[in-house]
Amino acid sequence: METVSRGSDGRRLFTAEFKRAQVDRLLRGEISASELCRELGVARSLIQKWKFLATKGAEAAVGSNGAVVPVGDLRAAQARIKGSSVRWAGRRWRTRSCGPPATR
Repeated sequence: METVSRGSDGRRLFTAEFKRAQVDRLLRGEISASELCRELGVARSLIQKWKFLATKGAEAAVGSNGAVVPVGDLRAAQARIKGSSVRWAGRRWRTRSCGPPATR
């Protein structure tokens, strides 16, 4: 098994190539998920996550070990939306400067 680097919190950081190779072993039937978990010393849920991400075509997520969109970009977009002067009012968009909706 190749050398695996560790994060600042001591967790092992597996490369995308390593994860792909292990998932390929599973898919080819060379080894069962339980055997792979014991071999690597990881939880079965982690192996299942790798397999799910790899088989669903989320290559970027498997490689980054996280979200496909960086969290910082997501939060920046949410802040822009929250600070916008336009908001959803029932069935239509309206600006905050319009005041309360008209009553009938």
